[in-house]
Amino acid sequence: EMLYKQAYALGSHIAMFNLGAYYFNRKNFAMAEEVFRDGVSRGDTPSMYHLARIYLLDRTTPGNVEKARELLERAALSGHIFAKKRLALLLMRGHAGWRSKMRGLRMFFQAPIEGCKIVSRDPTSPLLR
Repeated sequence: EMLYKQAYALGSHIAMFNLGAYYFNRKNFAMAEEVFRDGVSRGDTPSMYHLARIYLLDRTTPGNVEKARELLERAALSGHIFAKKRLALLLMRGHAGWRSKMRGLRMFFQAPIEGCKIVSRDPTSPLLR
């Protein structure tokens, strides 16, 4: 944790993501949210996805599902595979209106194909984190 914090303080995007993931995996969602918010402000696609996951865990707070959907849309447009899958599931459940269900279904089946293409080009791509 200390090394991630030091590297994050020096501006490392990888350390930022890893620190957020460290907090998330230890269920310290408040700290993870803080780190991932910073990542989102820097345009970090994996941070968008993981911040959306935090919002989806807390569905009791008004507006969290909508905030999550917006973040997933941004991450999916950037090519993040897991964001596409999570967004597809959200759309298929009708969280953006009944017309979005077909879009979600199409996205759900396209995501694995796109994921295979990314893995074949760059297995370490941030679009897979």
